[in-house]
Amino acid sequence: MKNACLCLVLVCLAAMPSVARSQNEYQQGKVVSVQKLPPKAPYEGDATQAPLKASVTRYNVSTQVGDTVYVYQYKTESGEVVPWKPGETQDVRVKGNEIHVESANGEDSHYSIISKTKANAQAPQ
Repeated sequence: MKNACLCLVLVCLAAMPSVARSQNEYQQGKVVSVQKLPPKAPYEGDATQAPLKASVTRYNVSTQVGDTVYVYQYKTESGEVVPWKPGETQDVRVKGNEIHVESANGEDSHYSIISKTKANAQAPQ
C-alpha cells in the first residue's frame, strides 16, 4: 500500500510540468472581426485633465480560440494599421483576464479581455 501511494505521488509529480507547460503555450486563434471605434471625446469640465491624443485610433479585435470568442482593444498611433484582418490567424494564449498575442517577430503583447462569448452564440459577422 505504501509503495502504491508513493508511485501515485511520483506519477502526479511527473505529469505536473506538462500540464503547466500546456497552459503557457500559444494556441492558434482566428481573427473573427476588427471593429474601428469612434474617437474618444476630450474630457470636458476639468482643465487639469491632459488632452487625449488625436492620433490614437482604437479597435475592438474579436479572436476565436477553440469554441470561445475573446474581444480585446487594440490601439494604434499616427497612421499605423491593425496588423490583423478577419480570417487571419494569431498565436495567442489566454491567461486570466488577459490575452497574449505573439507577433511575427516573437514579441508578446498582452491586452485586457473586454468580453468573451461562445463562438456559436456570437452573431454572424
